[in-house]
Amino acid sequence: MDEWRRSAVDAAIMAESTWIRMAADMHSGGYQTFQAVAELGAPEWPKEPWGEILAVGLRDRRIESEDHAVIRQLLGEA
Repeated sequence: MDEWRRSAVDAAIMAESTWIRMAADMHSGGYQTFQAVAELGAPEWPKEPWGEILAVGLRDRRIESEDHAVIRQLLGEA
């Protein structure tokens, strides 16, 4: 696993229990994380399943079949 992915996973694990900011560090080739200085309380995660949250966020921007215009364009058919 490269440093970008490893540091992103580390940040995600840290963000499960505390507020952080993640920033790209081009010099080190990965992300740096900074924990919040203020007391913000524990992060509250939604109770809805991830698939449901993603569907709401994407709305009508999902590719659900091979006949989708984007897929046809990528295949050179459009």
